Parts: sequence; C-alpha cells; structure tokens
Amino acid sequence: GASAPGDGGVALVVDLPEALPRLVTDEAKVGQILRNFVSNALKFTESGEVRVWAEAGPDDTVRFHVRDTGIGIAPDDQARIFDEFWQAESE
Repeated sequence: GASAPGDGGVALVVDLPEALPRLVTDEAKVGQILRNFVSNALKFTESGEVRVWAEAGPDDTVRFHVRDTGIGIAPDDQARIFDEFWQAESE
C-alpha cells in the first residue's frame, strides 16, 4: 500500500509479499531496526518516496529493504555506515 505525498511531500510505500518464511527472532529488535531505517529515510527525504519491502532470502531467511529518494550517502562515507557506534571521550 502507499500513502500519497501531499504538497510535494514524501510517500511511504510498503510492499507486503504474499508469503515469507516464518522468522524465529527477537521481534522487538527487528521492529526497532526497521523503525530506525524508515525514520532515517524519512528524515533525509524531502520529496519523493520511502519504499519498504521484504523478500525471501536463501536458507529460509528474510531480507528487508528500505529505499528512499533522499540525499543519499557520500561515497567516501558509505564504508563507515556499518561501523560500531563510538563516542569521543569528554574532557
């Protein structure tokens, strides 16, 4: 389904597949991760859409996808986006 953008806004489009393998996982953690991905996509997308979908992966896994029409990530920063969070020491 889709939520249409108003006044040049952002549409949130969620494509739900017919069938996916049953997941045995921490539902709260998966939900938190997906909310963070969608929230970040919406935060950095001024117009266009944020699209979310899932698909069956290999060996009874599920792949979740979030794609947006936002500003993107500079090529030099793309390798860092999966680094563990760290914070500088306060002095």
